[in-house]
Amino acid sequence: MASEEVQLEETLRKAIDDTSDNRQQTRINAYELICEILMHNYIPDSLANRKMTLLSSLERSMRKGREKEQIIATKTIPLLMVQSETTQDVSEEFVKMLKPTLISITYDFKNANCSKLSTISNKFQAKEDLKQQRLIFRDVLHYLREGVTPDIRIKFEDETLLLDSWTIHHQYACLRNVLASGMNVHLKENLLIRDILTLGPKVSKLEKRFEKILKLEQRASNEVASKNRSIARGKERDKRFASLE
Repeated sequence: MASEEVQLEETLRKAIDDTSDNRQQTRINAYELICEILMHNYIPDSLANRKMTLLSSLERSMRKGREKEQIIATKTIPLLMVQSETTQDVSEEFVKMLKPTLISITYDFKNANCSKLSTISNKFQAKEDLKQQRLIFRDVLHYLREGVTPDIRIKFEDETLLLDSWTIHHQYACLRNVLASGMNVHLKENLLIRDILTLGPKVSKLEKRFEKILKLEQRASNEVASKNRSIARGKERDKRFASLE
């Protein structure tokens, strides 16, 4: 296990170094690898001494890179953000450094694509997007008519995340879009995400094992008590029958 962690750290270190390479394709490949690693692992300690280096590369790629590089750099940012341990870390590290560049890129993108986007017909939208829109519209309509918020339970390992408000629904959907197949790993391990979704502190394996033992002991105790009650009731019936005779 330790050797795998060391190898992961080395792979990540090399990828971060490659984000400052002179060749664009090398930088793009590096960002893609970083995204894959961050999506499926919660490793704030491994990033501690490399985060600012990566942020500098991201800022440069978004400001000077071509479209493909800008896209993958932009995809990397939220994955890097959720590796933070507190919302204060996000504000201090990311907002201060990247906000001006993000605002500039967003403005340029809107100007370049506004007319194009305004002419896109619904028939060109992905079927999955349209399906999701219909589901959301149905839920919103149900809420407006009945005042009922969709109640969804997300199970991961021995825990359950309850989505019982529109706010937490939206938060979960945004995080799932970023983390994709790595969502459950971060629900279990990621301190920031557990805080955002009010899951509470991370439950250690020892605590889980102790909790499981307590449940087993409680179940065994209940079974013994139930058996004793059954025996007692049986004896009581026998006494009543004997007295009738």
